[in-house]
Amino acid sequence: MLTPLDPQPVRPAEKEQPRPAEPLDADVADDRRTPQIQPRAVGFSASVAVGTFIGTAELADAAGMPIAGLAEPAAPEAQSVQEQQRTIGILEAFYFYCHHFLVDPGRDPQRQQMASAFLAELGFDPLRLDELPMGLFLDRDLMEACLEKAGFTPSEIHRSGLTSDPRLSGRLVGPVRDRHGRIVSFWARHPRREEAKYLLLHKQWYQQIPAVGLDMALTPVAGGQNHLILIESLLDMLLLHCRGLFNVAAIGGPAREFTPERWEGLAGLGVHRVTLLVGRHRAGQSRLSAVLEHYFRAKAAPTLYVVPPEHWGETSGPGDLVRARGAEQLRDLVQGERMHAYHYQALALLSEHKAAGEWTDASRQQALAAAVDFHLSQARQHRRNLDVFFWPPIVAALMPEPPSVAMWEETEAVADAAQATPVIPLSPGGRGQGEGEYLESTPTPSPARGEGSDAKASAPAVRQPGKPGGYCELHRCENTDCFCFD
Repeated sequence: MLTPLDPQPVRPAEKEQPRPAEPLDADVADDRRTPQIQPRAVGFSASVAVGTFIGTAELADAAGMPIAGLAEPAAPEAQSVQEQQRTIGILEAFYFYCHHFLVDPGRDPQRQQMASAFLAELGFDPLRLDELPMGLFLDRDLMEACLEKAGFTPSEIHRSGLTSDPRLSGRLVGPVRDRHGRIVSFWARHPRREEAKYLLLHKQWYQQIPAVGLDMALTPVAGGQNHLILIESLLDMLLLHCRGLFNVAAIGGPAREFTPERWEGLAGLGVHRVTLLVGRHRAGQSRLSAVLEHYFRAKAAPTLYVVPPEHWGETSGPGDLVRARGAEQLRDLVQGERMHAYHYQALALLSEHKAAGEWTDASRQQALAAAVDFHLSQARQHRRNLDVFFWPPIVAALMPEPPSVAMWEETEAVADAAQATPVIPLSPGGRGQGEGEYLESTPTPSPARGEGSDAKASAPAVRQPGKPGGYCELHRCENTDCFCFD
């Protein structure tokens, strides 16, 4: 039985979208049966011309400023702004129609039911699809007719590339938004697993936003700026959002595609800490190694933790774990199993060079040389992480184990009990006057006191020159070569 999803925050623009009065049917030429795009639904009005720009001279005159030397913006610049607004508008309109086709089964019941069953299998509530930030692309001709009704020309629709791929029919579609919520691209996923899983409108969105879902994850409520969970799957990311884990973003492809530039992009957005979750699948280990290589090459990056793929147990990754055991299990696993990226790199390096489970002199030397090379390849700002997280496991595995503190304490205690030899500085008048030179002397038991009396016991007789026996009164020594007798 599916567990009902926690309420997911809905973007205000999506929440206030006007719903069509009647369900769609095949006749898109009928104005009454075509969903009408309102300005609030697409962010920018797509069906009316952009308002007139106020000129620079008019603003200066209204503010009482001299207008000499102020030039009006060139017409091509104003046209460029208008084109940008209409590009944003057509992207929002495309998403609006796709979302409508997903929640309204009147247009194509068979494809809608297939998409609904697929989402239910992934753990989404089929009764709350209207809250999901995704839609369903039904047919190219239908979508182009809807976009034309919204006020876009055929040339604008063609340039956008939104309907040009014949593989889009029947696919779930979702927006890729930048940090501020503007759509920069789309992903498309087919419900049938035998088809190519994901299509992307274009990959230039990597230059505008390093990961999918940051518009949600970096909000103050989500807390992703302090600690971001980064996974591979887009649909798993949306599922985790629905289960209350809002600080999750998706790579939007295999982990190896998260390049150094994308790590630098996260750092530029102010992300302090990232936990990377790569699933336990056939290529999980190689993907994790590849994304760590990109991370170590980045000029700037957040602090990175990883959960090794083998720690997922019977589940295959974060989405599978949440579907099987709930969101709390994922939180516990992240807290208990994650390790610093440099610590994981050290363990991976040792595992690579250890031959047949046993260390040899040759394998130790090779592993140590590889560790030194890795250390030298890192930028100076990473040296503290190397000292704290990378070198301790390397030293513990390749160097002889030093005596423990308890062993040293015990050894010193035995020595003190056996010898108990105080060290006293040499007198300035004697031999060996160099600074820091010391002479050991054998102590004599303290003189016994008489019972009930504080009189001191008689000191041993001082040896006189030429007579045997006696002690030095000053040093209590038996050395006949004592400098006291010179």
